[in-house]
Amino acid sequence: MGTLRGHLECNYKGYGALQQRLICQEDQMGQKWQDYLKKQYPEIRIDSFAVNHLSEIDQPFTHTANCEIPAAARQNEGRLYLKPILQSSFQRNPLRANYRNYPIDIPYPHNEIFILNLDIPSDYEVESLPEPVHIALPNKGAQMQYFIHQKGNSIQVSSKIQIKQL
Repeated sequence: MGTLRGHLECNYKGYGALQQRLICQEDQMGQKWQDYLKKQYPEIRIDSFAVNHLSEIDQPFTHTANCEIPAAARQNEGRLYLKPILQSSFQRNPLRANYRNYPIDIPYPHNEIFILNLDIPSDYEVESLPEPVHIALPNKGAQMQYFIHQKGNSIQVSSKIQIKQL
């Protein structure tokens, strides 16, 4: 199995920041966020954890953690496979109802940007990378972008989900 070590940082603005600040006012040590990470990655080891800008509402609210995820990559026939999006508010489809009585209403815009900077060990070689994707609704009410770029032994994965109005 492949172990991932590094620095995880989540920044929240607007309503997302408000929600996270309300949670952290009751939970200053960030145990709920750490439990959320442990639910996704049961073997995660969190070395340090910090919350920034809890009361500075003009600044993005930030969780940071130095962590290690032992089973972040799986190995098969001498190859490592990694799920590059480690943290997302879209773990499952929020619009999964088979039938709707009312139109979908998005009360405020939702923007999620995920960036992963990954250093590949020198004894590994990248065999293939996913193709970039850009999907948008006809009226640009929502769009999703996914890009992956390699430079030397470094890979940057970038994902952006933007929902304005459906």
